[in-house]
Parts: sequence; structure tokens; C-alpha cells
Amino acid sequence: MDISKIVALQKEFDEKHGWSHNSSSTSEKIDFINKDIIGLVGEIGEFSNLIKKLNLLDNRFLDEELNEKFIELHPELQEELIDAFIYLIRISSHLDMDISKEYLRKYNINKGRFKKYENK
Repeated sequence: MDISKIVALQKEFDEKHGWSHNSSSTSEKIDFINKDIIGLVGEIGEFSNLIKKLNLLDNRFLDEELNEKFIELHPELQEELIDAFIYLIRISSHLDMDISKEYLRKYNINKGRFKKYENK
């Protein structure tokens, strides 16, 4: 699915649940961003905690056992990462940002900026 459709789907979901963030008030927008930043950081923390568990196991288990634990935690890792992605979508909406356009703009900047590190 195209990212703009995902953004629209999330906006619709938020509106249905009374979490609409369509406000002309700057202070309300900042309030929504503050709340979503807290949510984003929380989800990144949960994702990081799962990775921390794998890092701790890395020194204690054989590769096969570590791989089994990674497979076991994989669905949780995906869940936390998607939760973080949802908050990013919401924050981009508060900023009236076209996330696809801004990604491509930044991608092109980074392409030039990191060209010297390309594998030849």
C-alpha cells in the first residue's frame, strides 16, 4: 500500500476514535505533538528493550540459541516498530507534512552527502 494511503487510513482511524488532530491552533498542534512524542519514545523504548534482551543473550548463547530467541521475539519487534511508525505518521500529520515528498527530498540530500561511502 502507498504511504499516502496509510497516512489517510491513520487519519480516518484517529477521527473515528475522537483523536482528530485537525486544528488551526498552534498550541493544540504542539499539544498533540507532545503527546505523540511521548508515545513514540515509549514504543522505541519497548523496541530497544527487546533488542537489549538479544544483546544480553549474545554473550551467553550459541548462535543457534540466539537465532531461536530472535525468531521468538521477531513478532514483538515488528509490533513495537509499527507502533512507533504510527506515531511518526501522526506527528507528520500534525505538521501538515507530505511524508512521501519529504522522504524523497531528504533521500536525495543523503544520496549526495554519503556518495563517498558507496560500495564500488
